[in-house]
Amino acid sequence: MNRLPYNQRFKRYEKPLPRYYLQVDVKFLEREVSSSQERYYQYTAIDYCTIIRIMKIYDRLNQKNSIDFIDYAMVEW
Repeated sequence: MNRLPYNQRFKRYEKPLPRYYLQVDVKFLEREVSSSQERYYQYTAIDYCTIIRIMKIYDRLNQKNSIDFIDYAMVEW
């Protein structure tokens, strides 16, 4: 059976430089209002080097908002 050696540390998500690798996720948020149901989308970016998380909420899930979020995340770092 293949096993990792005990003397070497397993580095799964560690990256050498900030902004080298970002994980971006989109989560659907549902807010129930008495008259209507509004949908919101939470964009989240996590930098694997610094483990910094940036979040922003949008009212639509489209290409324009996705590009805006990536630009926002790159400026915040």
